[in-house]
Amino acid sequence: MKATRNILIGFLLVIASNAMAQHTAKIVRVVDADTYGLLVKGKIIVARLTNIDAPELKQNFGEAAKQQVSQTLLGKTVSYDSLGTDKYKRQLVSIRIDGKALDSLLLRNGWAWLYLEYCNDANLTNLQRLAINEHKGLWVCGVNNVCPPWLYRHYSQRNRLKYCKGCNS
Repeated sequence: MKATRNILIGFLLVIASNAMAQHTAKIVRVVDADTYGLLVKGKIIVARLTNIDAPELKQNFGEAAKQQVSQTLLGKTVSYDSLGTDKYKRQLVSIRIDGKALDSLLLRNGWAWLYLEYCNDANLTNLQRLAINEHKGLWVCGVNNVCPPWLYRHYSQRNRLKYCKGCNS
C-alpha cells in the first residue's frame, strides 16, 4: 500500500514538473505586440503570448505597441512555457523576461488588453485597470476611444472607421 502511494506521488511530481517546465529562447522577431519569433535549438518558432490581445498593426497604437515590445524583447533571452498551439499553428506561450511576466508588463503599460475570453486573472485585471486610470499607452484618451482588437478584426472597413477612430493624442 505504501509503495503504491509513493509510486503515485512520484508519478504526479514528474507530471507536475513537466507541466511547469520552463524553456529558454532568444527573441529574434517581433511580429506585433503579442506575437514573436523565438529561436529555440536553432529553429525559429512563432509564438503567441497568452492572456492578452494587443492592437493589430493597422489599428491605433498597433505600431507603437510593437515598437515598445521590440525595445523590450528583441535580441533578449527569455524563459517561456508552451501551453499548446492555436488555430494558426502558433505556440501559445507565457513569457518571463528578467523574472517578470510579459503579459503583466504589457497590461501595466497600456500596450494590450486583457483577453477576457481566455483569462480572468484578478491580478492582470487590476494591472489593466491601473493603466486605464493612469491613461497609459492605448488608454491615453480613456476607455471610450479604444477599440479592442477582437472587435477590430471582425469589423468591416466602414465600421472600423466609425467605431475605431481613436483619439487625437
